[in-house]
Amino acid sequence: ESLGTVANRIASRLTYEAIQVMGSLDSPIRTIAIGCGAAGNWVKEAHKQGADLFLTGEMRYHDQLWAHQAGISIVVAGHHATEAGAIPVLAHRIRQAFSAVDVAVSKRDHATSHWIIYPEKSTTCL
Repeated sequence: ESLGTVANRIASRLTYEAIQVMGSLDSPIRTIAIGCGAAGNWVKEAHKQGADLFLTGEMRYHDQLWAHQAGISIVVAGHHATEAGAIPVLAHRIRQAFSAVDVAVSKRDHATSHWIIYPEKSTTCL
């Protein structure tokens, strides 16, 4: 599938109002590496492992430049949005591994920022 198609799917399943997409929207995507939260600096490892796309919550500008030069597409979808879905899965696995331990998932977890979208200023809307 193309980067544009994959990015639309990712955006429709996460909790933030917008995602940042880097790369040609027509680029074929066959392998996706995921680094939840602030894992943008893992992009070099994702590239080394053969990923066409790296999905993360946050990424520094210079890591974005490196990814562009290396030819790996990027989706930056927000720190909270990329962690929120993984927390219940991790809690379940911990419960399975340690049946005698109580595992609680915070109900107060929430994003600490908001995205303001200005479609009329956007250069590309998927």
